[in-house]
Amino acid sequence: MFLLALWWLPKRPVAGRRALLAGIGVSAAIGWLPLPDALMRHMENQYSAPRGSLQPYVGMVVLGGAIGIPYGEQEVRRYTLDASAQRMTAPVALLRQYPHLLLLFSGGQSPPASQ
Repeated sequence: MFLLALWWLPKRPVAGRRALLAGIGVSAAIGWLPLPDALMRHMENQYSAPRGSLQPYVGMVVLGGAIGIPYGEQEVRRYTLDASAQRMTAPVALLRQYPHLLLLFSGGQSPPASQ
């Protein structure tokens, strides 16, 4: 959009300004931090937690994004849990109670490759 705005500004200033504003709007919408969190919350709330025994279930999927690596800590392998830490800690209690369950971690940031 920005390149289109630069191309249009000399000959078609109104269209160029509109393209520039559209580019700024799209950049702001994509870069707006609460948007990905809102989409994730919608996906998390789409299904309710199972009630009763988990014996009939085969496994569970844990959404990633709860582990962070502080800047400059990659070499010493220190990890932190963020606001989504419950995603990582709740399955531990369930796995102790139902050891037959399989666990799939999906998404998130992978740890640094071992050397």
